[in-house]
Amino acid sequence: MLANTYGSWWPHIHHTIEEKLCKDINSKYKTLDKKLQNLTLAQKETPQPQHTFHSRVINNPEIPFSNREIGLLQKGLKYNYTSKRKNGYKP
Repeated sequence: MLANTYGSWWPHIHHTIEEKLCKDINSKYKTLDKKLQNLTLAQKETPQPQHTFHSRVINNPEIPFSNREIGLLQKGLKYNYTSKRKNGYKP
């Protein structure tokens, strides 16, 4: 439709539009390429050693715990385990 409207001027207009789009796209890709290079350089640094935490469970008197009990203790201090009675009320 545009080619019919502008006649012999259309190839020149088309070329100009294409040229401007190529410049815009190339500048955006250059910016993205620079960002990518900066990120890859930043990731090449070696990570710092992680802090070693104490074990959650310290069994000094050597009381034998079952796997279920050890799992419960390793969940942390805020984890609460209460057994329900048969009637549904807490003790």
